[in-house]
Amino acid sequence: MARVLRRSVVLVGVIALIATACDNPGDEAVEDRTVPSATEATPSPSPVDDGGGADTELTLVAENFAFSPSELAVAGGGDVTIRFENRDTVQHAFSLFPEGSEEKQEAIFLGSPVSGPSGTERYAFPAPEPGAYVFLCPIHPDEMVGALTVG
Repeated sequence: MARVLRRSVVLVGVIALIATACDNPGDEAVEDRTVPSATEATPSPSPVDDGGGADTELTLVAENFAFSPSELAVAGGGDVTIRFENRDTVQHAFSLFPEGSEEKQEAIFLGSPVSGPSGTERYAFPAPEPGAYVFLCPIHPDEMVGALTVG
């Protein structure tokens, strides 16, 4: 009887440990989130091809629940490719929205989640119209926010 009880206690402990490990606060449905506005500061643009309409390839790293760099700039009219690298042990993704957007339906691009700590993905999409945009990790939108300027 004591052996059965001991096994039951161990089994309950293992189940509790698994449930705790899977309880990521970022598991809330993306549809239930409001996209935050970018910071008030004017982003300093990353280097881009000034050839207007040129394709742009950028590298974006997710590490310590933050994007690096947190500010990006691209020329309008071309295609954008983001080489996304996740260095954290949890999943992250890249999604792009108009600045101040309120709904997931307003998304310009929704990237698939990337597992870490060494997962990479190439996200490609047409550059949006010139203006200010916000990018975020839809899994951790409160911690992971950045600004994209399209020139």
